[in-house]
Amino acid sequence: MKKNVFRMTALMAAMMMTMTSFAETQDWGGRVIDEKGEPMPYVNVVLLSLPDSAFVQGAMTDMDGVFKIVTDVNQGLFKVTSVGYQTLYINAGEGLTIQMKEDTQLLSEVVVKGQLPKTHVKGDAMRTTVAGTILEKAGTVSDALSKIPSLEAERDGGVKVLGRGDAEVYINGRRVQDMKELSRLRSDQIQHVDVVQNPGARYAASTKAVVRITLKKAQGEGFSFQNSTQYMYQYGGSLNDNFTANYRTGGLDVTGSFWVGTYNHYKGLQVNDMLYYVGPDQVTGHSTQEIRHP
Repeated sequence: MKKNVFRMTALMAAMMMTMTSFAETQDWGGRVIDEKGEPMPYVNVVLLSLPDSAFVQGAMTDMDGVFKIVTDVNQGLFKVTSVGYQTLYINAGEGLTIQMKEDTQLLSEVVVKGQLPKTHVKGDAMRTTVAGTILEKAGTVSDALSKIPSLEAERDGGVKVLGRGDAEVYINGRRVQDMKELSRLRSDQIQHVDVVQNPGARYAASTKAVVRITLKKAQGEGFSFQNSTQYMYQYGGSLNDNFTANYRTGGLDVTGSFWVGTYNHYKGLQVNDMLYYVGPDQVTGHSTQEIRHP
């Protein structure tokens, strides 16, 4: 009997050791400083897997410029971003000191056309003002979000709040259903962005984080349109074109959008929602999408 108990105890100990080895995690961490050696707070540090550069985990530096990422991934790249500084890609490691380099071209634009954005507490959120700052020149809304503290915009249009996970995104109080909508809006349309890391009772219990984007109020009346074309290459080429038309008069504001493009070996055709604003009332149509595989 005692021999059986001993064998069972040894077996359980071996199982626990095996489980512990499988559950072993890697602590990635370090410190971010500027060119003068001063610590840099509110810097986004994202761990990307190799070789596909997919998002793994991320963190924002504290007031001492220190960050820490805990994950079971044992190799990858750090993507380090901060407004006014060049984006860095470096091999991930523990105890690194990462020195950022100023983006001289961007900072010259700040002097001429705008200022660096400021982030402050506003109600339940951390608000970053985009209007009147260099973030207006980021490109798309997705490009601007990746420069805002604690945010990472992914290639598929999704948005993550570092340390919290996938975020629900709202534009002017309307929840975004198609995340690719963010890549079809310009950064200079944004007034400010609120990041809510601890959503309250007004959101569903399953909501990890919320990003609220407030756009500038449209000016003028009559007909206007915008056309943009974008090409990217990563493991295959991606080309898309988006045409948006708008008509405003009195309290009526009608916007229609047509998109066509290719993503790697996928082809798509999509008609976006139609939005009607009549005074304070909003009516939303539906979108259609067609994808073809060659």
